[in-house]
Formats: sequence, C-alpha cells, structure tokens
Amino acid sequence: MKKHKIKELWVIFWTALVLFTVFSIHKTEAKELTIGVNGRIRSYSEDPVYFKEQIAILKDSTEKDRITIVISSEGGSISTANTLIRAIKEAKGHTRVLVFGYAASAAAAIALSADEFRYVLPSKILFHALKYNFDGRIELAPMKIRALWLHYYEELAGVVLFTGEELGKMLDYGDIEISGEELTKRLQQGHSRLVKYTSDDPHDYD
Repeated sequence: MKKHKIKELWVIFWTALVLFTVFSIHKTEAKELTIGVNGRIRSYSEDPVYFKEQIAILKDSTEKDRITIVISSEGGSISTANTLIRAIKEAKGHTRVLVFGYAASAAAAIALSADEFRYVLPSKILFHALKYNFDGRIELAPMKIRALWLHYYEELAGVVLFTGEELGKMLDYGDIEISGEELTKRLQQGHSRLVKYTSDDPHDYD
C-alpha cells in the first residue's frame, strides 16, 4: 500500500514537472513585437501616460524577442522622447527602428537609440539644434545647450554623423535633412552598431 502511494506521488511529481517545463518553453518563445511613434510627441504635462504602452512592451520583452519601433513623427517633447529612449536601451529584446517616411528632431534621436536602424523608401531624417517651446512660443537655447544636443545625436549613433558645415548650419538653427539611404551610409562608414545586422539592402526590413 505504501509503495503504491509513493508511486502515485512520483507520477504526480513528474507530470507536474513536464507540464511546468512545457509551459515555461511556451512562455519564453520568441515574439515579434511592434510599437509606434506617430505624429507629434506630446509632453507629459499634455498627456501623463504618453508612451505608457510602448514602454510596458519594451520592459516586458525577453532576450528572444524582437521589437520593431515604427517611426513616423515630426518630433516634439524631448523629455518624453528620452523616456522612451531609456526604455529602448534597457529592453532585453533586440530592438530595431523602422523609419516610415519621416523622423524629425526628438523622433530622430529615437531613431538612433535602438540596436538596429532600418527605413522604408523614401524616408527622411531631420536633425536640428535644440529649441524651447513655451506654450507654442519658440525660444532659442544657449549655444552650449545647442552643441550638447547635436552631440547627443552622435552619442546615440556611436559615430560622427555630421560634417563641420552641417554642424555650423544647425548651431545657427538651420535644419539638416538626410535620407534613410545616406544616413545608413554614414552609420556604415563609422561602423555603428545600428547597421551591424543590416543586409545589403538596408531598407529590406524583413
């Protein structure tokens, strides 16, 4: 009788172990996840939960997951963009940006923050120096702050992105618009991590 009970307990134990193992494997299967950065990036004073869903997906990702960040945005709040940039950098999964048409200003910074950069033809990425927006009133940042913001773009990319002429133009509050193809070439020339996984056709994002 006692041997029969022990046998029953072993059967229960191994059944539970098998079920747990199967569940764990299923739970950790690689997932293809997509998040979006669309339109103007609002400040947290306008929308306290902006990017909440995107950040949650990034935080919950596993090392097996691949997260595609689709960007079609004219930019907006820098502080809000930086919150998403931190989440992208801290994500456990492989992150790749896909610029779909346009990524400007703060959105351009997001485009440089992932593990991989991709774009859909034709796409443009617009860079410029930092400007302050006070209830719709634009004010110029001090020269030092402008220079730091331009350096931030290059720090995110891990390479020198701009020519001296382009930097001078942006410091004087001009805009620099670079095609997805040209940006990819500059990233490749600097051996940026952003193009480490890029195929011969950088806009082939499958």
